[in-house]
Amino acid sequence: MPELLPIDLRNLQEKIQSFIDNVLINIETELDSNLNQPIPKNILDEVRGRSVENGVWGLTQPIEFGGSEANILEMTVVREILGQANLRIGNYILGPQPGILASVQGKLREQYLLPLMKGEKKGAFAFTEASTIPHSKPTWASLKDQEFTITGQKSFISGGADADFFSTLVNIESKSGSSGTAIVLIDKDTKGISIEREFRSLDGSSHISITLNSVKIPDWHIVGEIGEGMPRALRNINNVRMAIAAKSTGLAKWSTEFAAQNIKQPHRSGISLSDREGVRLRLADMLIQVYAMRSILYRTARITNENNVSAVNEILTTKIFCTEQVGLIVDKAIDLCGGNSLIEGHPLERTYREVRSLRFAEGASDILRLNLAKNYLESNSSVRF
Repeated sequence: MPELLPIDLRNLQEKIQSFIDNVLINIETELDSNLNQPIPKNILDEVRGRSVENGVWGLTQPIEFGGSEANILEMTVVREILGQANLRIGNYILGPQPGILASVQGKLREQYLLPLMKGEKKGAFAFTEASTIPHSKPTWASLKDQEFTITGQKSFISGGADADFFSTLVNIESKSGSSGTAIVLIDKDTKGISIEREFRSLDGSSHISITLNSVKIPDWHIVGEIGEGMPRALRNINNVRMAIAAKSTGLAKWSTEFAAQNIKQPHRSGISLSDREGVRLRLADMLIQVYAMRSILYRTARITNENNVSAVNEILTTKIFCTEQVGLIVDKAIDLCGGNSLIEGHPLERTYREVRSLRFAEGASDILRLNLAKNYLESNSSVRF
């Protein structure tokens, strides 16, 4: 459990909490109360600057780029505390990670990876195929004369409207030579790309759908080799799933504490709701759920952190459990706090919308369940229960 963390991780907890209390909360008060409005650039710049100044920005970045390269257990600590603060600017204090581009060299490193790490360029991941694909044909590319020609559609490109380039999963079709999936980098302003739709999801995040009509890019834009596309796309996904689980756990704790403070307030009945047995039973269930979430989260983080042990099944389990439990906890918090918590702009209303989306992020819960069962049944793989 977190209470048994060594002194260096407890010091990290205190550092992040101090940064939240002394810096982030003050910046949060500058935001417009309208939750549908994007956070202004000047505030995002302030967040980044203060995060760099306090040694938080580089936690997610490799040492070679000036970061401190925190491990997965350290980042679990950081992300849980940030989730527990439940600030709108909380998603913007950690620097970009190399992700899929971690191992690129040459021109890809100079023109994409380095500008990405410096904050000079933004990337987005174009993975999801559009539901309107004719005959279920995925986005595909042909290679001729050292040039890819790409045709297809991609949907739900998160942050795509502000991105400079897309890391795009394509299927390479070749009559001679290698075929298979690949990740290719495509500049957003490349001829043949059209943005079909820009939209916002329930949690307020923005996305786009694009069409690629015979888009031509040089062959050096490929990340790795042909055939490595899907493995590369999934390689970093475990870290992202753990990040979502940690955030969910922090939000669950915040929701429980918010509800506890609310029910202790004077009530029109003459006694506070916290004196009622039924209310206490609801709160007790929330406390039990939070304890279980934190237990599974930190156990998985420790397993993953030990000698880079592969813990795919444990991470699947953790992501499913934590994202589903936080939804139940926020729902109970709304019940305890009453109808006002459904009014637009209320902290619980915003949190309810955010946690609902987490069950879809980086793999919907039932898809992950199928993966977990398949791994267990077909690969002689086990979960460390």
